[in-house]
Amino acid sequence: MIQFASHISKGMEHIQAKGILHRRLAARNVFLARSPAVGLIAKVSGFGPMRGEEGKYGKKVADRIPIKWMAPESLDKEEGKERVYTKETDVWSFGITLWEIYSLGETPYPTQKSYDVVGLLRSGYRLPKPERCPVPLYHNIMDPCWSENPRVRPTFEEITRQ
Repeated sequence: MIQFASHISKGMEHIQAKGILHRRLAARNVFLARSPAVGLIAKVSGFGPMRGEEGKYGKKVADRIPIKWMAPESLDKEEGKERVYTKETDVWSFGITLWEIYSLGETPYPTQKSYDVVGLLRSGYRLPKPERCPVPLYHNIMDPCWSENPRVRPTFEEITRQ
């Protein structure tokens, strides 16, 4: 699990170095490939909605958004304005993806409807540590990814170094 988390972090670090925001990072957008030299490798996919850092989405068709994977600042959409997507919102989604990995594929906020998650996040609620997740990983990586202040969330470079 830690190997997969490391591969995803490195992949996201690479994507962001190219000036691209993923916007939809989740376990469902990570595939496993076999490498003769390394074994299983986690690869970030789901490139359809990715866009450059300028934040323009441009999609005209009504699209379901993955609320349970989104940072609070991405959920605060004012009338007539685009949703906010940044490097930091991708880090938030990475924390949720780690939670999915260590909960063995559970859906985040399993007892909540998507529209209830917004209120939970605004009240400061965060997902609890999955049973299989090492305490240091939860406290040093996962939980900081969900900081209310986007500027204090770790970067993918910092996550990869840990």
